[in-house]
Amino acid sequence: MKLSEQIIELKLNIERLETTYLSRLNEIEKELVELTNQSNIFSENWAGNWFKHSNVYKNFLNRSNEYITIDYKKLFDYVAKKSNIDFKAIDEEIKEIFKEFISNKENLIVELSILKTNEQFSEQIKILNKLEEYEWGFPAFKIIDSQKPKKFMGDYNTAQKILANGFDTPPHIAFSANLISSASQINSLKEYLKLSYRLLREIELLLNVENDEFIGTENPILNIKKIFDNFHDIARLLINRHGNRETIKITDEYDVQDLLRSLLKIFFDDVRPEDYTPSYAGRNTRIDFLLKKEKIVIEVKKTRETLKDKEIGDELLQDIARYRNHPDCNILYCFVYDPQGHIVNPRGLEDDLCSESNKKMAVYVNIRP
Repeated sequence: MKLSEQIIELKLNIERLETTYLSRLNEIEKELVELTNQSNIFSENWAGNWFKHSNVYKNFLNRSNEYITIDYKKLFDYVAKKSNIDFKAIDEEIKEIFKEFISNKENLIVELSILKTNEQFSEQIKILNKLEEYEWGFPAFKIIDSQKPKKFMGDYNTAQKILANGFDTPPHIAFSANLISSASQINSLKEYLKLSYRLLREIELLLNVENDEFIGTENPILNIKKIFDNFHDIARLLINRHGNRETIKITDEYDVQDLLRSLLKIFFDDVRPEDYTPSYAGRNTRIDFLLKKEKIVIEVKKTRETLKDKEIGDELLQDIARYRNHPDCNILYCFVYDPQGHIVNPRGLEDDLCSESNKKMAVYVNIRP
């Protein structure tokens, strides 16, 4: 099977997972919220501690003058009755869904392992490696362990005995940990759909699906990346011209756009600097560059003292939302020029923004240098 055909088949498999399970995953999330609301009643009325809680809850069911003993099963049954939601059934359903997702992941990793021999897919290999090590949420026992007291103040011998033999987890804390764990698992399943689809979409864009050959130097994505990767070196070379002749100095975003426009013309005949997004939030916004033939929009940012990680991230998230409505934007490529190093975690910000890719629009982000 050709690689392009493999990508199509893998995308279909992801789409089947999404069609089959995404709606139900969203429903389960809402059910877990309702269970959490009921479980919180116990937290608010808990009158014990980790070592001598005796499963005691005070002011429960309006019995304010009594201490009553609640074990895990009683708590579980009470929450199920009040919410009319069976957590055991949800837990079993999640386990069955996991089997499908894990099988899909294993197949995807095997089928795409061939990419690891091709440097052209270096960015996509990083995503593939991330999927290989993908964690499906947080286990409940880790959540409980993070809350367990590590010290016990009191009689030394008693303390040593308790710490040596262990102690029971208060039921509401155990139940809450299981709810948090299930919610994190649901989120991990949804994130897997996004990440795997993003990976396949990026590979698809780097392939010539007509003849199954790598596009190489004619690939617009690679050419744009090449420009961004070398932009800072080019800008520095322009500073010192022969005979102290006038030159362009990169001091703001407009300077970045001017130099970038010239570099884009090396690879693309039709570079349109004057184009507008469709109306978003009641206004039209001019975009920086449109490569109409390639259906690529390029958005340019330059960091400064008042435009760092959070501000850049917020602006680009708004841009991404706008460009989803643009008829000529199948790919949004964001270039953030950061010569002073204002961005603390550039690779992390790139990954977060690239995760906004969807079926309609792929998102690429390069922060340089």
